[in-house]
Amino acid sequence: MSSGTHPLSSGVNGVTRGLVAQFLVGVALATFGEFDPDAASQSISHNIFFGLHVLIALSLVVGALILWFQARSLGVASLKGRASAGLASVVLALVGGVMIMGSSDFEHLSIFVMSVGFILALLIYGYWAVELSLAGKKS
Repeated sequence: MSSGTHPLSSGVNGVTRGLVAQFLVGVALATFGEFDPDAASQSISHNIFFGLHVLIALSLVVGALILWFQARSLGVASLKGRASAGLASVVLALVGGVMIMGSSDFEHLSIFVMSVGFILALLIYGYWAVELSLAGKKS
């Protein structure tokens, strides 16, 4: 079965690409966002990058959830486990992001939680995408 014909291939590749986009927008937000905690309103660049960051995060959760349902419907234990781990890591990153907005008391912990979730998601979905691609080249 080639990578393009695997039932989960497009979803895995989509989530992986979304994670790369999330990383780039997160770097742009941290670099050009000009966040000022004392300001009544934030800069336009901050609002744009923050809005994109949130939209991509929500689309990643939806994509991971769709993959989880698809993997469950296939009934293969290894796919269900991988999809569950991927979904959990995306949700962990989202929880870390929500924690950042909630309180500045735990800002460093929140950033750590968000980063760990993101890195785990990138490892899980990235490895899965490479594995599907290599399996497609063998057949």
